[in-house]
Amino acid sequence: MAKRRFDEEAANAPRPKRRRIGDAPPLGVRRSERIRQLNLENERAEQELQRLELQHQERQRQRPERRQPMRRLAEMVDREPPVLPPPPPANIVGNLLWGRLGKQPYWPAMVAVDEDGLYFKQKMTANGVLRRQFYVEWLADGRRSWVGATYLAPFERPGNPTPEGLRNTLREWVLNHRKCKDSVKALKIPRRLQGKIDAAIEEALELQDNFH
Repeated sequence: MAKRRFDEEAANAPRPKRRRIGDAPPLGVRRSERIRQLNLENERAEQELQRLELQHQERQRQRPERRQPMRRLAEMVDREPPVLPPPPPANIVGNLLWGRLGKQPYWPAMVAVDEDGLYFKQKMTANGVLRRQFYVEWLADGRRSWVGATYLAPFERPGNPTPEGLRNTLREWVLNHRKCKDSVKALKIPRRLQGKIDAAIEEALELQDNFH
């Protein structure tokens, strides 16, 4: 009798619901999972901070020491002025040269004197590079300008004093002494400037004939 009553009560008792795939986990499981995720996030954040700190320290070690402005000024005042080489003699005024400006081709020019009576100037940069410039007049053009010495080439008269012969002599000199890309590129004369440069060469040859 008692066994029958127990069986009836067990049959009438509510059965636990079966958990289906996709159902949310129990509250305790969800809370422990969230705590674990927070701990992982905190650990990752600490690792990222440590990485950034080490990276910052490495940059500080590689960065050169910055000198204070007053210290740099004192060094500049105490530093002796650079010794510049003597300027070229004044009799170079009137000498013929090949020169170029910017991306323009080489053009016959003559050493001239500016409004202040200067034909040459030089200075030493902070990096110890000597900058030398000559004041020239562009033949068959009339304009004048200061040109760096590295943009000039000697105007050498070949045995065959023709525009083509002078250009060949210039090409040989540039290829031997000015091997930079811009200097070699300046040997090419655009068709629109061919006539003007030939006229400048003829004027330079006439000047040489008159002086000699």
